[in-house]
Amino acid sequence: MTGSVTRVAVEIDRGAPVPPAADVDTVVAALRGIAAAVRAEREPDDAPELDSPQLAGIASHLRLVVAALRGPSLDRPRPFPLVRRLLPGQRRLT
Repeated sequence: MTGSVTRVAVEIDRGAPVPPAADVDTVVAALRGIAAAVRAEREPDDAPELDSPQLAGIASHLRLVVAALRGPSLDRPRPFPLVRRLLPGQRRLT
């Protein structure tokens, strides 16, 4: 995340336009929401979709942070143990 923010800051310093204020406000709100979710020990909201290509790296990292905080979905069926048992040379279902 910090690398993406630094990249945008360097781009601006080198003459790139400042990202739209609405998108910056959305990123700030998302970061605050993630922090609040961690403090409240609840699942964070979905990361926002941003229109600014300049903020694409930050948006991608926000999605990764949200996914990491949510963790894996252990409720979904996990086919891999079954697949492993059906592979040649593995124990067969009885």
